Amino acid sequence: MKLFTHTSLCFALLAGPALADSPTTSSKRQTAPVRNVELQTGGLMKGVALNTAAKPLANQKVEVLFGQHVVARTITGKDGRFAVKGLRGGMHTVRVGSGTDTYRLWSTKTAPPNALKVAAINADRNVVRGQYIPPVGLETVAVAIGAGLIGGIIGYQVNDDDRRSSPSSP
Repeated sequence: MKLFTHTSLCFALLAGPALADSPTTSSKRQTAPVRNVELQTGGLMKGVALNTAAKPLANQKVEVLFGQHVVARTITGKDGRFAVKGLRGGMHTVRVGSGTDTYRLWSTKTAPPNALKVAAINADRNVVRGQYIPPVGLETVAVAIGAGLIGGIIGYQVNDDDRRSSPSSP
């Protein structure tokens, strides 16, 4: 029983934090808010593709999706701007470079007052944040289990040696 206790304790200390914070076990995910965009006459959506430093990105492929279907394609100009015609209101996903954002498109007469006239999308999403924890792989779990077993065996042996070396009464 002591071996099991020591092994479990070592495993929990070594692997517990990594497994608890793993993205695969996380129940809350942060998602970007859906932004409202006002379409202009003819279902025209205007946008600009920017990098993480807010500089325009030229010659980027732009795709507008409605559900899983691509409904429009274009390429950004020298100033990072793009325009797509023939869109209808509703939820649309815009992909530019490695960036993807979701927008709620509105016709001119129905758009809320806070609706954007030009959608700005971060097309360079290779952002590394300080709290990133990579997914736990099988190798990490195997090492943690091995370390737990070794720690449990050592702990058991130390306790076992203490009992044998205690002085007996005459």
